Amino acid sequence: AYFVGTRFGHHKLWPRVSPNKSSEGAVGSLVGCVIFCTIYGACLGSASWWAFALLGIAINAFAQLGDLFESALKRAVHVKDSSNLLPGHGGILDRFDSVTFVAPFVWLGLQLLRTGGFEAYRTHRLPVLGPILQRGRSSSGGRPLWRFWGDAGGE
Repeated sequence: AYFVGTRFGHHKLWPRVSPNKSSEGAVGSLVGCVIFCTIYGACLGSASWWAFALLGIAINAFAQLGDLFESALKRAVHVKDSSNLLPGHGGILDRFDSVTFVAPFVWLGLQLLRTGGFEAYRTHRLPVLGPILQRGRSSSGGRPLWRFWGDAGGE
């Protein structure tokens, strides 16, 4: 993103929040992330390449949102750096803002790709969320929570 943005970047992504980020850099980041995830998916071999490419698109979107969110927080409180630990780098939060937004999504996406999708959660093949979704009842009607999340399967 940095090299594409500095070389080809002419259109600012969100100048009020992050004046040095360009739309061209964002596209370069997206392409790089999709390529990496597709290669990772081909090496892992647990799902099709396009599933990992879609995961790459989502990862990139969350990473850029995390970066822009942290920049907006700094602008809202009128500080240039979130700490003095890394002078000139925007502070320590700038090193982890994208990871903070992306990590839970990456974990969930890899679990879904590894285990065969949302059905694995619902049928207890993945013990982290399966029991919660099966036994968890909503406050309206007592239907399982997974029924409200668009699963058309029956009980």
